[in-house]
Amino acid sequence: MRGSELPPSWRWTTLDEVCEINPRRPSEGARATGTNVTFIPMAAVSEEAGAITHATVRPYKDVSRGYTYMQDGDVIFAKITPCMQNGKHAIVRDTLNGLAFGSTEFHVLRPSDILDARLLHAFLRRKEFLQDAERHFKGTAGQQRVPADFLASVPFPLPPVREQHRLVARLHQQAAALNRARDSARSKLVKIAALQTALLARTLPRSSSEPLPDGWHWARLGEVCDVQKGRTAKRGWYSDRGAWLVRYRDLVGGGVRWSPGRNTFVDVMHEGKLQRLSPSTVLVGADAHDPATIGRKVALVKRIPRRISRAYYAGEMLGIRPTRGRAVEPEIVCHWLTSPGGYREIQENVSGGHLNVGPARNIRLPIPPRGEQGRLIADLAQQFSAVEVARRAAQAQLTAIGTLSEATLRDAFQP
Repeated sequence: MRGSELPPSWRWTTLDEVCEINPRRPSEGARATGTNVTFIPMAAVSEEAGAITHATVRPYKDVSRGYTYMQDGDVIFAKITPCMQNGKHAIVRDTLNGLAFGSTEFHVLRPSDILDARLLHAFLRRKEFLQDAERHFKGTAGQQRVPADFLASVPFPLPPVREQHRLVARLHQQAAALNRARDSARSKLVKIAALQTALLARTLPRSSSEPLPDGWHWARLGEVCDVQKGRTAKRGWYSDRGAWLVRYRDLVGGGVRWSPGRNTFVDVMHEGKLQRLSPSTVLVGADAHDPATIGRKVALVKRIPRRISRAYYAGEMLGIRPTRGRAVEPEIVCHWLTSPGGYREIQENVSGGHLNVGPARNIRLPIPPRGEQGRLIADLAQQFSAVEVARRAAQAQLTAIGTLSEATLRDAFQP
């Protein structure tokens, strides 16, 4: 970028020439402006909005040591992966007494009088900047950080102040339009998800007290299915290759996302200690800090890709597989556990943030007549297919909006 030709009124500079990077704490006089200050944890910064959404107030004495100092007008961004890669950036605004403290994993940039903080914020949110920063990470895997000396040398194309204000106004206008389109696409996705839930609620009973259609009957899950708890791999078991371990994060859209990520593979010498995953298994999230999320993710593993010779599932999930003879098809089990009635059944058996094997076996399951199960599965598949077409269209719209948003930020700094 440094070698690019700029408009006549612009000039090349570096961030350390137009910003104070990680400024020092205020003097004692400034500290005495109040006993309470704004506190900004990492979770308070929204990646999507690029803003601080829920800062808190804490006593100065509790945060004046061991936290990062900042004040109104500063631009902050996460320096640790993966927060930095997710785009944790914001402008500090409306602080109590003009002072704030926050996570030590924030870098703080204080623009000089010749740089609009909003333009600096836009520059740091660019995908190109994030990719460049990623190439300069330092530290151990999973705990890498963007070093301050990298920031100091980042080339910055500086327009005149008036031009900065015009650029910021245009970016704000474009962002507002994109946000409206994004909200519309997200609203469609919410309605589509609700439609799928409504289809299940219309097809299956809402609770075990509801009368069943003729020929249907209730059974306990453990009477017709084998229920097993997954096993969690220890830290030293993971490898760059080996046996595939399905994690809770891999349960997406009622199926399994078979793409590798961090801690996907377990060394073959340890795989005998894991729980084997077989086709026709229903996976259910079974452990969570928030018990209400248990059962929110349910996925049917119809098949395992040929490229994966052996697959296992982690300890935060239960694996449910119809027993031999198949009194019930796995699709019926999956549909029921995904439905509002099935979620209630799961929740009635959750204890202490866990859905254990014993209680899970007691979950009540409505079973249609054997001959009717195939028809029910086919009908739901046809309806879900239409829903999926709509979901993909809305998701494609959301992706296009994200791409356009990146383009507007990139183009703002193109010569």
